[in-house]
Amino acid sequence: MSLLPYTLEHAARYVLESYPRQILDTADRDYGGIVSPDYGCAAADSGRHGTFIAFACYAYMHTESPLHGDTELRRRIEAAIGFLSGRQRESGLIDLISVNIESPPDTAFTVQLFAPLVARARTAGEPAAFIAEELGAYIRSAAEGIVGRGFHTPNHRWVICSALSQAMSLYPDFDASEYIDAILAETIDVNEDGQYSERSTGVYDGVVNRSLRYMADKLNMPELLDIVRRNLDLTMHLLHPDGSVLTSVSIRQDRGAAAYPASADSFLDMALRDSNDDWLQFAVDTFRKPGTITPATVEAVLSHPGQISRIPSPDAPSSASPIPDGFRRFFPAAGIWRVKDGDLSAAAFAGTTSVFLLRYGSVELRALKVARCRAPGGRFEADTTEEIERGVRLTQKADRRIASGYDLPLGRPVGFDEFEELRSTDYDHIRTKQEQRSLKQLELLHASRDRWTLPPTDVQIDIREAESGFDIEVLTIGGHDRNPAQIELCFTGPGIWEAGGTACEAIPGASAFLLSGFGTFHNHRHAITVGPGASAHRMWHMRGTEPEPDAFRVLIALETPVEHPLQIRYGPWSPVSDAS
Repeated sequence: MSLLPYTLEHAARYVLESYPRQILDTADRDYGGIVSPDYGCAAADSGRHGTFIAFACYAYMHTESPLHGDTELRRRIEAAIGFLSGRQRESGLIDLISVNIESPPDTAFTVQLFAPLVARARTAGEPAAFIAEELGAYIRSAAEGIVGRGFHTPNHRWVICSALSQAMSLYPDFDASEYIDAILAETIDVNEDGQYSERSTGVYDGVVNRSLRYMADKLNMPELLDIVRRNLDLTMHLLHPDGSVLTSVSIRQDRGAAAYPASADSFLDMALRDSNDDWLQFAVDTFRKPGTITPATVEAVLSHPGQISRIPSPDAPSSASPIPDGFRRFFPAAGIWRVKDGDLSAAAFAGTTSVFLLRYGSVELRALKVARCRAPGGRFEADTTEEIERGVRLTQKADRRIASGYDLPLGRPVGFDEFEELRSTDYDHIRTKQEQRSLKQLELLHASRDRWTLPPTDVQIDIREAESGFDIEVLTIGGHDRNPAQIELCFTGPGIWEAGGTACEAIPGASAFLLSGFGTFHNHRHAITVGPGASAHRMWHMRGTEPEPDAFRVLIALETPVEHPLQIRYGPWSPVSDAS
């Protein structure tokens, strides 16, 4: 079976499985809505409801679909579009009820999703005319509501530009070019390595790549495709052997999650544009994974009618993996050092507390973390990366953080509710938005109090590849002595942990101290051995560190000054021989 009927069958199956979730009682105010399992009610957004409309329209319109021209499906599509339109606010905008009310960007997601359907319905003949008319009317009013009303996140900007450019293509009398130009003037948030600012390989890279592709076509800006190419090349070098992707550096909800690349539709589209067989095979391989076929997948296939025969069959696995292998590569702009060799997949990262990751066959060290007890910058997060012989150096500089210290008196009355506003903080317990502010902004925030500051501490971690493993050295420079510290090794469980003549089940959420010597985590046929341990303290949950409820944690207890060599070795494991 070729990819087109494969995706259309998926669309039809999704639609039929959604039938029990659609409200068809005409007396119900939510008539036509799809009850979302996330909300327990119908919601007009690009999620469950929007996906239903999109898959339903593709399945209804295309002759190779098992639901082509189905009368019952038409009734349900009309009801779903009616619910969507009925939920538009006076501005033309819709809600993402979980977080954004009257939301321009979330409305833009629906316009981006539905615009290709309207374009296809206009050429599909009379049976699809209702889609062109009813969904087109929604797009026109929604697009008008988007203009001039803003966004929240970096990717929202490009979704909005994409949606408006698509609406302008459908309705030439609708002009949003001035607003689009104002957003584009901010320039695309991509670095030299092809990494977007949200660093979200599992979710938002796909959103940005899709948006840039549509913008390139609708705004006649082919240069945007070069940005997509750079990001796709980076993504290929962040893949594990099974096709899942590194998410450790993401600043969004996919951080640390097991995920396949969100850009599979862009891999397909760009492969057909560029005749890139590796990208093409990778896209098809990805579409075999659960949850990877979306309406954007169907659109990417249909956008290249003359090349459908070039697409490998998803029923025939490739003889050779298109995933790059046998390389060591440093991405300086992204702050990523990457090693990929057969069953080995490892990486070191700046800009995240998950400093190092190693996967070998069936075992995974999902994160190596370093922390000092409740100190500014206590959770190690590298500011800079530098390639060294056989590895990388990660450095955290104290001068990039608020200095550790204590507030001094103001010599004036402090109001009942004023103290917390005036209080300085080490910021180590603050994540997300506040933690990402510049040092200057943080200093201005608390400029009203003088402080007595403590000696600064820099931290340096060197990671070097060794035979069947890695040698890691953790070093503190300056600061106080006797400050508790730790190396935290987070393994993906369940598995078995063996150390010091004992063995236990390594269950997610559990922890063990490695007090001395070496310990081994194994799972099925593979193992990772770490050590030596240390026993400076017994802080099971060091203050200021991050929880890891989904990992089995091995803790190496240290105190400053730290100069600790850590060996990590990987290899096969057998119950009748030692792990290597």
